[in-house]
Amino acid sequence: MGNNILNGTTATWNAVGVDKIRDLRVTDGGEEIDITGLSDSTEIWDVGLDDVEVEITVIGVSTLARGDKQNLIITWPDASTKTLTNGVITSVEKGGSLNGEITSVIRMRQGEA
Repeated sequence: MGNNILNGTTATWNAVGVDKIRDLRVTDGGEEIDITGLSDSTEIWDVGLDDVEVEITVIGVSTLARGDKQNLIITWPDASTKTLTNGVITSVEKGGSLNGEITSVIRMRQGEA
């Protein structure tokens, strides 16, 4: 299995495994800051504070709830990791369709230390 396959990726929330992951997205972003001066001939940009967002889709109804705060550790198939320290769950969406599975979409961001 190659490193481009999600299979084998694990996530732990408060040292407990997150089961039945269907989809996982991590966005390392932040605000874009316009630092263009009047003497510049083009726009000049820099980045602000880091803003990490995580979205995990699991099969079934998740017991995680909006406002829960813990550490999230994602371990990718190549053994590299991504840690969201003091992560806070910002939303939990539950849904499904006729003859389909129930899924929960859990969204998290960096919380206060």
